[in-house]
Amino acid sequence: GTDAANYTLSGQPTGLTASITASSTTLTITGVTVSNKVYDGTTTATLTGGTLVGVNPGDVVTLVAGTGVFSDKNVGTGKTVTVSGYTLSGANAGNYTVLQPTGLSANITAVPLTITDPTITLSKLYDGTTTAAVTAGTLSGVLSADVANVTLTATGRYDNANVGTGKTITVSYSLSGSAAGNYIAPIDFVVTNGVITDNIILSQLVTLSASCEGSDMDLSYNVLKGVPTQYKLSFNDTAHAAGIQDIAYTNLASSATSGTITFAIPSGTADGTYQGTLVVRNTSGTESSSYSFNFTVNVSSDYIVQMYSDVVTCNNNSNRFTAYQWYKDGVAISGATKQFYYQNDGLNGSYSIRLTTTDGQILYTCPKALTSTSFKSASVYPNPAKSNQPFTIALSGFVGEELENATLSIYAINGSCVYQSTKVENLNTINLSLLPQVYIGHLKVSNGSDYEFKVIVEK
Repeated sequence: GTDAANYTLSGQPTGLTASITASSTTLTITGVTVSNKVYDGTTTATLTGGTLVGVNPGDVVTLVAGTGVFSDKNVGTGKTVTVSGYTLSGANAGNYTVLQPTGLSANITAVPLTITDPTITLSKLYDGTTTAAVTAGTLSGVLSADVANVTLTATGRYDNANVGTGKTITVSYSLSGSAAGNYIAPIDFVVTNGVITDNIILSQLVTLSASCEGSDMDLSYNVLKGVPTQYKLSFNDTAHAAGIQDIAYTNLASSATSGTITFAIPSGTADGTYQGTLVVRNTSGTESSSYSFNFTVNVSSDYIVQMYSDVVTCNNNSNRFTAYQWYKDGVAISGATKQFYYQNDGLNGSYSIRLTTTDGQILYTCPKALTSTSFKSASVYPNPAKSNQPFTIALSGFVGEELENATLSIYAINGSCVYQSTKVENLNTINLSLLPQVYIGHLKVSNGSDYEFKVIVEK
């Protein structure tokens, strides 16, 4: 100043301090974005980008990324994200402050769930609804923390409620529970082979035609309502005792509205009237009512015995029969009302008998084909024969197959075998030196039948 020269400064102040404060310019951050994410059960948000605005030229200041947090963890769009933790670094970072970004948002989308194929009951009985029975498969994709809070429901529906086949069944899935909104239910499952069946009703079964033991019986049925696919047959105790077996559920030959079911009458089944029961069911397992039927097994054709080429008789050793009417080729033979029947020009045709039993029943035998040439016999000529004279054993009515592996034998009255051969033909000439006596011959054919004949040898 103007008077400064009049003074001297004796010393400088010492021990003084002061602060340099940050720039009055507060930095801002631009360009920060938040990534959308699929629900993961957390509020964590992923931040990207970010540029500092307001750094003085020449200063070294860099931005250290912060973190973002969604307002909650649940699925939603435009969800508020709160950002914090952005800081500054660099040689001049201490000279600045920074504002945290605001006004950010993003979406949390639901998790698509998957599921294994459901179990579908493809057939049901008509009930007027489209409901189909289903059991859901195994669900995948739910976070372990949410398992108790997500419930899956599977619903099956036919395309319509009408009876039919080849129907579309759609299985739809829905989710419930406190965490259900964070997930997307599996896509629909569709099949096209569904069936809605009707109650099965058959016409009353008609009485079956009589059959013979050792043959098949045909049972006809007619479907009035429904579509049966299987049948079973059950028989009464009398039939079981005769050897007739029940038939467990078996596929029907076709789905037509009528058909024939065949069951076997075992060989040796005694004649009589038996009772059976038919039940059918559809693909859903729905059974029909039981339908009873009676069937008759005729008297075995074994009761018809050919005695000679022109005589046939009925075996009545049991004295069961009291009257007879013989038939040939299905036509009653006039006057043929005895136990035996004689046809003077030889038997030739199919023979059967109408029989009357001691208790007044009318029975029929199964037919038996007989011909004059079918009568089997063994005859000897000359007979008697002389000692050392050849004789011939003629076999009548036998076919070649019966004589294969046959045995021809001759025995003396003391039981000793004087001749035996396995080479058997229709005509067998034998030249033996035999003592005068009666010999017994046997022809045993391949099926085990034994035919006996006599050979008389004279001096």
